[in-house]
Amino acid sequence: MPFPPDGEERKPPVSDDHRESPEANSKVAFCGLSSGAFEVLDLGFKKSIFCSSATGEPLTSITYDESHNLLATGSATGVVTLYDTRSLATPLTAFSRLDTEIEDLAFVSREERVGLAIATSDGLPYIASVVPDGPAVSAELVGADCDPVRCISVRHNEGRAEVWSASDDGVVRRYLVW
Repeated sequence: MPFPPDGEERKPPVSDDHRESPEANSKVAFCGLSSGAFEVLDLGFKKSIFCSSATGEPLTSITYDESHNLLATGSATGVVTLYDTRSLATPLTAFSRLDTEIEDLAFVSREERVGLAIATSDGLPYIASVVPDGPAVSAELVGADCDPVRCISVRHNEGRAEVWSASDDGVVRRYLVW
């Protein structure tokens, strides 16, 4: 995330609100907007620290991978855009597979390989390889039979990644990858 240019450490003010979690002071939140822009909010300072330019394509999903400094957004028209969080003004890449809404995104990583699990409204979820090979489809997540896949999540377990998805057919599916 953006740091002061002189390298000084930023310390947010102490909150008097007992409802706030002390851990939130060091966190950021990413918000996808219907204008196609996204905004980064510093929860400690309670202010916006970055807002991208609007693309006109509403953003329907957004995810952040802190360990690889990556941010991905998905749009209502099927465009997935990848950013380096150290330089948010210029996207690393953008791609689309079909003209269908991106419902949800989740990063899948193993060592230096980074993929992106993508849930789509056409029921054809997939994993796109994004670093270092991408963007390219690296796995099809079959089974939803054209029911929109609304949620996708990744859990790392014993060196393998588990991708979990839920669709309108009421079934939760688990896929073992990498």
